[in-house]
Amino acid sequence: MNTKFINPLLDLVLKPIANLKLTRKFLISDQLAKNLMLHCYEEMHHLSGFLPSLYKDKNPY
Repeated sequence: MNTKFINPLLDLVLKPIANLKLTRKFLISDQLAKNLMLHCYEEMHHLSGFLPSLYKDKNPY
């Protein structure tokens, strides 16, 4: 994941802590992970309905 925090100090301090397996285990529940997966699926399904035609309209070549 290539996330950048707005504050460089937060990026330096929080990113390594947030990426620890132990941190993820205690902060991210199975239900949260399932909800995020469902949200991503629904969002990608919605975007796939109009992005191809939008891309084609904006890039005629």
